[in-house]
Amino acid sequence: MYAAMRELNYQPNTLVRSLQGKQTKMIGVIMPSITNPFFAELVAAIEDKLEADGYKMLLCDAGQDSDKERRYLRMLEANQVDGIIAGSHNLGIEEYQRYGLPIVSFDRDLSDQVPIVTSDNYQGGCLATQALVDAGCGHVYFVGNPVKTGNPTSCRFDGYADTVAAAGLTVHMARSAFYESPAAKARELRELLTSGRKIDGVFCSDDLTAILLLKEARKLGIRVPEDLKIVGFDGTQLGPELRAGISDGRPAGSRPGRDLGQAAL
Repeated sequence: MYAAMRELNYQPNTLVRSLQGKQTKMIGVIMPSITNPFFAELVAAIEDKLEADGYKMLLCDAGQDSDKERRYLRMLEANQVDGIIAGSHNLGIEEYQRYGLPIVSFDRDLSDQVPIVTSDNYQGGCLATQALVDAGCGHVYFVGNPVKTGNPTSCRFDGYADTVAAAGLTVHMARSAFYESPAAKARELRELLTSGRKIDGVFCSDDLTAILLLKEARKLGIRVPEDLKIVGFDGTQLGPELRAGISDGRPAGSRPGRDLGQAAL
C-alpha cells in the first residue's frame, strides 16, 4: 500500500482527517516579522522541532496589522490546526480568549488564558546593565521602545532603570522602535552618538540595534570598547559572526563578563 502511495505521490487530505476527528498534524505559527534575524532564527528552530515530531508548520507574518492577525487566526481555526504558537506584537486581540485551540504565546502577554514561554527579561536587563556599570560606565543609555504594555522590552528597561538607580547613575532612554527599518534605526543611532551627550555605555534592547550602533560608532571613529561599551539582548547567531571579525577591524561582539564593549549579543 505504501509503495503505491509513493508511486502515485498520494498526499493525505488534512481537512478530511480533521472532519473525521483526527489530528491534522499542523501547527500555526504567528510572528511579527520574519525579516528580523531573531524571529527568522526562531521560526527555523520551531520548524525543525515540529518536523522532528511529525508536524508541519503554517507560518503567518502578522506585522503590525491587528486585522491581518485576526484573519490569520480565523484561517488557522478553519483549517483546524492542532495548535498555535503566537509571537505577535499586536496586543489586545480578543480572539485569543475565544478560540478553543491550544495556544502558546512567545514573549507576549496575549490573554490570561494563554500560557507564555519567555525569558526573565527583567533579570536580563539587570545583568546587562550591571555589566556596563562594572566595566566603569558612568553614563549608561537604554536604546529601545519600552512604552508598550505586555512588551518584554519594557521589562528589560525596568531592569536597566533599577540597576542604574542602584548604582547612583541617571536613567537615559533613546527610542528605537522594533518596526523601523535598519536605515531609520541607523540614522537615529548616529544622531544619538553625535548629539554631544556624555555616553560611555549603551544597553540595546535587541541584537540588531546593537550591531547597527557598532557600525555607526566605527564610522564616527568612536573606539569600541575603549570609548563606548555596548550590550545587546537576544543571543542570535549574529553575535558569533561579529566576534569572529574583531581581528580584522570589523565590528565584533562579546558577552557580558568578556570583552564588554563590542556587544554582548
